[in-house]
Amino acid sequence: MTWLPNKSASIPQASGDWAATQAAYDFWSSPHVKASSIIQAHQTSTLNRIKAEAVVIAPQDTTELNFTHHPSKKGMERIWFNVYVGILIVG
Repeated sequence: MTWLPNKSASIPQASGDWAATQAAYDFWSSPHVKASSIIQAHQTSTLNRIKAEAVVIAPQDTTELNFTHHPSKKGMERIWFNVYVGILIVG
């Protein structure tokens, strides 16, 4: 199961099959899974990545970088209801 290709997919869409969907729901409903632990792990990982960089860009809002008219740019996602090609930065 991977949620990276379509970050806006629902859990069933991202999971791909019923077993993976049920596993995701079981994970989130488990009494052993605490949101604070997930957030703490994310914060620690983010801080470690930041410390390794000379410059860090930290956007404070959702920003779209539209590269639709720059065909030399490869590997861009479809953004804004699949109308444009570019990068969606969520801060």
